[in-house]
Amino acid sequence: MRIVLLGSLGCAAEILHWLHTADFCTLAGVVCSQAGRKPWRIATGDRDVYEEALALGVPVLSLEDACGLRADLGLAVRFHQILRRPHLESFAHGVLNLHGAPTPEMRGSMCDAAAILEDRSEFGCALHWMDEGIDTGAIVAERRFPMSATDTVFDLFSRTNRAGVDLIRAVLPDICRSVPTGTPQHVICERRKITSRAYRAKDVLAARVLKGDASAHAIDRVARAFAFPGQPPGCLDVNGRLTELIPCVR
Repeated sequence: MRIVLLGSLGCAAEILHWLHTADFCTLAGVVCSQAGRKPWRIATGDRDVYEEALALGVPVLSLEDACGLRADLGLAVRFHQILRRPHLESFAHGVLNLHGAPTPEMRGSMCDAAAILEDRSEFGCALHWMDEGIDTGAIVAERRFPMSATDTVFDLFSRTNRAGVDLIRAVLPDICRSVPTGTPQHVICERRKITSRAYRAKDVLAARVLKGDASAHAIDRVARAFAFPGQPPGCLDVNGRLTELIPCVR
C-alpha cells in the first residue's frame, strides 16, 4: 500500500521514520509545513517533518502534488491544512486522521484546554476516517488515559501525541492489510450514551481571562488550561489590571 503522510510536528516525524523502514507499506511522500519550526517547538525540542524528510530522502510534496499521486492512503497526523472532498477522494481508500482528543465527545480545536476547563477525568486520541465535517468521520481506533489534577495543557498535548504515535504503530499494519470501514460516530454516541460536540478555538480562548472574584479552583483550571510554551497564559482581571496565572507546582 502506498501511503502519503500529512503532518509537520514531532509526533508526525516519529511516524515518518517508522514508515520509512516499514515492510507493510511504501511511503510515497510527505505533505508538511516548510516554514520552519515556531519558537515553542524550538524551545521544547519538537522534531520537524520537513527537516527529517529531506535528511531521509523522502519526497516533500504540496497537497496538490500528493493528490496527483493517487496513492492508496493518506495519514494525517496533527495536520495543519483543511482537506476538501477532492483531496479526500484522491486517495483510493481515503485519509485517516489522528485527532488529538477523545471522540466523538470532543471534536474540533483546543480540546485539551477545554478538557481542563471542564474538569474532565480522561483524555486521549482517536484515529478516524476523514470526511468534510469537523472530525466527524467513522472511528477506526482510539486510546484514552486518565487525566491528573495537575496536568497543564502542554502536558496533555504531549501525552496525547505519545498516545497517538503508539496507537498508529499498533493498528496501521492491520489497517493496510484489511482496510476497515470504522464505526460511525452516531453509533458510538448511542452505545455510550454521550453527546457529540465540536469545540472552536475562539470559544475556548474566551475563558482565558478570569474576573478578580473567581474561585481558587477556577483560577487553577485556567492557569493549567493555558500553560503552553509561547502562547498567552491565563490571566486574572482585577479592576482592569491583568495578572498572568502560573500553574502551582505540586
